[in-house]
Amino acid sequence: VFFMLYGLYQLFAGIKKGRYLSLLLVLIFSGFVSSASRSVRQVDIPVLVSNLHGNKYEGYTPDWENFLRMSEYVGKNLGADSYVACRKPDMARLYAGGKKFYGIFRFDDEDADLLLNALKNKGVTHLLLASLRKNPEINSGDVINTLHRYMGFIVQKYPNAFELVHQIGVEEPAYLFRINYNAVNNDLSNQSDIV
Repeated sequence: VFFMLYGLYQLFAGIKKGRYLSLLLVLIFSGFVSSASRSVRQVDIPVLVSNLHGNKYEGYTPDWENFLRMSEYVGKNLGADSYVACRKPDMARLYAGGKKFYGIFRFDDEDADLLLNALKNKGVTHLLLASLRKNPEINSGDVINTLHRYMGFIVQKYPNAFELVHQIGVEEPAYLFRINYNAVNNDLSNQSDIV
């Protein structure tokens, strides 16, 4: 809007301002009214009322509700020394009372040691694994599986690397796992004993 207004201002700057000032004001006002009416039409009033009455999960699909409830659980139940990795860290932080999360959006390697060391070097103690839908409109069973794959590569080499701490939801659940770095070291020593 500001870019457009500045462009109009520059367009009319060389011309007599008084003559086109009223046209400019009409354009600004009509743009504002159009934008405001479009925004108001998109608001789901019953959901907004429910939100204003304290239901902060109203309007979310079950996959997101479980993810946000788990984020809140993290904020209330994990100490300040914990650091949780997840797929949507900014949303998690909002529901965890400001607790910082580490975001994993993609990764370029399938080596379990590199993946695990990346977490360890960042000080990550837990993983929040959610069943966030690929298509938000339907529960087709297809989820954003970045963290599922990340954990899968680690578990293939270190089966005891993760301990389930908490689960929220049955359909489209969210899980909180603690990373057991000591068990990884034990798995390493057991592997060396076998070899």
